[in-house]
Amino acid sequence: MQFKQDINDRRTGVRIQTPAQVKVQPKGATEVFVSTASDVSVSGLAMVNGLPKEFLGQPCFLQIVFRGEHSRLVIDQLAGEIVRTTHPAAISFAKPLEWLLLFTVYQKKLSQARG
Repeated sequence: MQFKQDINDRRTGVRIQTPAQVKVQPKGATEVFVSTASDVSVSGLAMVNGLPKEFLGQPCFLQIVFRGEHSRLVIDQLAGEIVRTTHPAAISFAKPLEWLLLFTVYQKKLSQARG
């Protein structure tokens, strides 16, 4: 987890920089775009790859898969809007990502266990 570091970054708050697989399907489209999230926050995510320009500003549905050593966490049926298509593409979530708190607790427990 990291806090805002770049002065030009408009996002605020904590973001997770753990790689996660992302599937994006623009609403009404048949295509599903698969990428890796470079970071995830409570309000959106950035993807390693870009998306086709025609989807800029379009609503979409997402699936995010966080892989652990022994399991995986799948967040699906997540609604958003494609707010940037150039590399890295960015998605703004329609509602705050309620599961983000799990990562804060998990990372705190890991750091305590490591001593």
